[in-house]
Amino acid sequence: MPSQNYQFSIGQNYDLSKQVDRKIGFVGSVSYRNTQNIDNIAGIRRGNWQINSTPDDPENVNTGNLYNFNTTLGAILNGGYRDGNHKVTLNNFYSRVFSEQLERITGWNYSNPKDDGFSKHPVIKEDDRPVFTDLLQNKVSGEHLFGRLKLDWTAARVAVNTLETDGVSAMLAPEEMANKVIYKYLPGQGSAGGGMLERGKYVYKERNLTAGMSAAIDFNIGKQKQVFKTGLFYLDRHANYDWTILPVVSFVAVNNPYGYIPIQDWGNYMDMKNPTTDILYMPSSFHLNRYEGKDVNKAVYAMFDNRIVDKLRLVWGARYEYFRYDSIQNSTNMQNRPAITLQDSVRWKFLPSAHLTYTPITNLNLRFSYAKTAVRPSLMDNSRFSRYNTNLGRMQVNLGLESSVIDNYDLKLEWFPGAGDIISVGGFYKYFDKPAEFYAVNEVSGTDNLYVYTNNSNWGKIKGLEFEVRKSLGFIYPASILKEITISGNLTLLKSEVESRVLRYKTDKEGKQYSFYEYMKYKRPLYGQVPVVVNGGLSYVGKHIGMNLVYNYMGYKTSITGVDPNLVEYERPRSQLDAQVSYRFYRNKAQFKFNMSNLTDSPYQFYINDASTFEIKNANPPVNSEWNDVYKYKFGFTDKFEEGYVDSSKGIGQQIGDRQTLTRYLGRSFSLSLSYNF
Repeated sequence: MPSQNYQFSIGQNYDLSKQVDRKIGFVGSVSYRNTQNIDNIAGIRRGNWQINSTPDDPENVNTGNLYNFNTTLGAILNGGYRDGNHKVTLNNFYSRVFSEQLERITGWNYSNPKDDGFSKHPVIKEDDRPVFTDLLQNKVSGEHLFGRLKLDWTAARVAVNTLETDGVSAMLAPEEMANKVIYKYLPGQGSAGGGMLERGKYVYKERNLTAGMSAAIDFNIGKQKQVFKTGLFYLDRHANYDWTILPVVSFVAVNNPYGYIPIQDWGNYMDMKNPTTDILYMPSSFHLNRYEGKDVNKAVYAMFDNRIVDKLRLVWGARYEYFRYDSIQNSTNMQNRPAITLQDSVRWKFLPSAHLTYTPITNLNLRFSYAKTAVRPSLMDNSRFSRYNTNLGRMQVNLGLESSVIDNYDLKLEWFPGAGDIISVGGFYKYFDKPAEFYAVNEVSGTDNLYVYTNNSNWGKIKGLEFEVRKSLGFIYPASILKEITISGNLTLLKSEVESRVLRYKTDKEGKQYSFYEYMKYKRPLYGQVPVVVNGGLSYVGKHIGMNLVYNYMGYKTSITGVDPNLVEYERPRSQLDAQVSYRFYRNKAQFKFNMSNLTDSPYQFYINDASTFEIKNANPPVNSEWNDVYKYKFGFTDKFEEGYVDSSKGIGQQIGDRQTLTRYLGRSFSLSLSYNF
């Protein structure tokens, strides 16, 4: 699909004095971008869609498209003042985005799989989300030098307003008529709680206030320069989320006529002149509700930059951080859903760090570092709002997220053989306390495998190796075109171990319900981590012509996790090839760029190790068991994707192998741009 991108920028500096260095300046920019694309969903077997394939019936597939439309307007206006010892900067950014995504899937439901009777024909599910997003950011910052003392300060405000107006979710029912199949929009059957057709309005507003100040002073110990720095940080966030969800229903139980009336004409039947047959909105209390929350993050920190000897440098310090989240109003929009399990009770955290660099020769560094960091959840991560996620194909339910604390250890050897060149090798180890992951469950409704929880795992461990190279080919023959060609690449290898957890509920002898966590150790990639990443590039930069070729490969990745292995979803390896050709002309003030993306049209593919690929070897495992203590793979199967085979021993073909849950093609993209500097 076509796309457009326009940008105009202008800037200027002005001297305020001819005797001293004193200047003011500004830069402004406006931009417009429009993109349209269609993602092809070649197959989906997840969420509320039929999950089991039928090899004897190749027409039993769930397919569809995602139609994406996006228009972005942006503006930047920055200004500043600078003299010899002082600098003050104003930064202002505004953007307005309209994005609309329409998902249209044709297939069979989990609860009504394909058959020769009532479910002979597929249904159609539509989900349309038109969203307007306004972002305004204002920031003022300053730098001041008083002899050896340097002061830095900043203050910022960010406001985000998101309006989704008339979001529609609909299920179209098939009907045979005159030797063909028609699809009908139908209202629900007069019961609150949702149904065949819903309209919704969703309004999200968030305001962030940020302030910080730091002071640094340098001094000497012997002949070595030292730096001490200390500072304060403050972040205040406040958010509101209001929703209005309107199920469209009627009380006509038999021979409902509205399927034969164009949906745009339904408004003519909503005046309630005939209450028993008219169409009406029938929301429950949880359809008209809201969320409001706030949090505060404050910190004080101090650090030293110590040059111990000429070849040894130590940067070390600590951050003492306070975090508090408050839920002002936290309503739900579901009839049955679990409670928020937020337990982030440790408000003060001590976060030390140290970075040691040894430079035995000028262009060689050996680095070792340790840092403890904390990742805070967003405000909406702790709301009780739940909604269908088109990317996951399921309802996404928030259970509340605790802060994740990470211990990072890194060791790296770097060699810089020439300007812009690097060859490095390194290793790392990370320990995650309460990492956030997506958990698949099928217990909320008791029937369909519909839900994904956002929740914390108990812990995660990652260890890995990194290799990087970037080298000009000019060393082969300096006085040739080879000096303008650069090769680059990096390789990351890692292993993970995760202890997953799921909140369970039981009732004691007195009838009181209590909750507990069930744990399971997995030797799998932590959510978002990839065990193998390969990037390679070849670039040429000439006087007028430039060329760039980039190859990326990502190995197996965990997409959705869970305690039940039949619910854990992985993303299969994917590679992508991109290229760019550029040409400079008109005294190098103008430039054409031709970009080509995803030239091999590689799809995103997801799968689950189906229950047919493993068996239970211990039905009563001990507490905190590992996966191998409870399950084992059948012959010919591993946690990697294996399509398997068709078993026809029972008369009906049954697929024995991993289940492909989603195959999504984004297609190739090509763009041509022109820029001119004056």
